[in-house]
Amino acid sequence: MKILSTCFSRSFPVWTLPEWAADEVRRRFPEVQVVRLTSPESILREIADADCLFATVVKDAHIHAARRLKWIHTPSAGLEWILTPALVASDVTVTNSKGALAIPVAEHALALMLALSRRLHHCFDDQRRGVSRREDLLRSTPSFEELSGKTVGVIGLGSIGTQIARLCGAFGMRVVGFRRNPDGKPEFVERIYPPSMLDAELPSLDYVVVAAPLTIETRGMLGKNQFERMKPTAYLINVARGEIIDQDALADAVETERIAGAGLDVTQPDPLPDGHPLHSAKNILITPHVSGLSPMLWRRLVDLWIENIQRFLEGRELINTVTDKTRGY
Repeated sequence: MKILSTCFSRSFPVWTLPEWAADEVRRRFPEVQVVRLTSPESILREIADADCLFATVVKDAHIHAARRLKWIHTPSAGLEWILTPALVASDVTVTNSKGALAIPVAEHALALMLALSRRLHHCFDDQRRGVSRREDLLRSTPSFEELSGKTVGVIGLGSIGTQIARLCGAFGMRVVGFRRNPDGKPEFVERIYPPSMLDAELPSLDYVVVAAPLTIETRGMLGKNQFERMKPTAYLINVARGEIIDQDALADAVETERIAGAGLDVTQPDPLPDGHPLHSAKNILITPHVSGLSPMLWRRLVDLWIENIQRFLEGRELINTVTDKTRGY
């Protein structure tokens, strides 16, 4: 059996499969040929006889060239760069790394919430300018806030959303969730609503946290109409995908104080180019899609990948199998 890794990135090297990880797979499965690529030049040649593919990006040309491909595993949770039309139409099994990024992404979401509620970004701006303006901070809006006692709505209660909900509960927040399947409500979530109820519930939320996958249903789900329904003291947090939010409408909502602010780890485009107006937007805190980074990142990803390789070789059910490639999850 041949496993091909095309998991590399020149613009974001942290997403290149480490050599130690490929070596560990070789040691665990000496009967398997593992090919680790770090450039695109030989993908079409190497994928022709690959049985399994480990990749962050898949193109239709890859699927057309693959004569033996049976399974694709991606180190990401999102699948928008994987599910090409050719792959969706094929019988190739797809699995993702749902759950492996839950801890750092959830902690990052909480960090954004805390930074905004405690106005850390304003304090840091003053520090960089070498000034202390406590009286100005106390008189200006939005005021310093607490998370405890506030209501947070988590859109998408998968592994990441569930971990965010758990941490919010630990801070004493009232937690509600939004997802298509209402079954299996965690004890720290007060209630689960269907996505169709989001607009009705927005006026009751102090924080809206987006942790849903990018699908046909979620693309553009938060825009002008939704921001107009939110509290003027409410914050929006997005650690999912930039395309889920209408960024222009968000910038306008914050600028006109329709909502209090936003914390974004993802944008459209991603990353934002230098000089983009959103960089200087009032009370919008942006991090450059780094919420998943952690010293444990590749350890968790490789452990999951190795477990699935073992299952594949034994003909057992794979972890995190995408059951509906047309929907994207």
